[in-house]
Amino acid sequence: MGDDPNSLLAQARARLRSPSGSGLGLSRQELADAVSAYIWNTWDETDRVDATWIGHLEQGRYRWPRQRRREALRAVLGVVTDAELGLFCTPRGPHSRDQRRGGTPASPVSEPPWHAPGDLLSELATEPGDVAGPTWRWGSFASQLNSSIERRQA
Repeated sequence: MGDDPNSLLAQARARLRSPSGSGLGLSRQELADAVSAYIWNTWDETDRVDATWIGHLEQGRYRWPRQRRREALRAVLGVVTDAELGLFCTPRGPHSRDQRRGGTPASPVSEPPWHAPGDLLSELATEPGDVAGPTWRWGSFASQLNSSIERRQA
């Protein structure tokens, strides 16, 4: 619990606007919903990411989520590398905590992301029916996310 907060991830989330139209930043739950939808849409796998897990990442309790969650975070937040989100692999073993304290995560790349942060989410929240209170409707969001990603990769 005494780990350093992950300010890069918190800042990346704060740069995006909520698809609710409130003008506020993306909430932890909205990010969790987007990550879950990306995983479902990409791998047809249910992975119920929640606001608590996002909070643990931002608090520095977790530093290296599994590969699919890292990919989903990068796609939703509009970055290329894990380092841009403050995510890095931590050593395991009896001295892991001491090694982490002295180590430094990899430097973020200086190249721009494959799309500007926020573009993907703003594209996805273009219709009023896409937002249901603080969370997105799964089917509509997943369908739009897939279409947007395919257009960007083409």
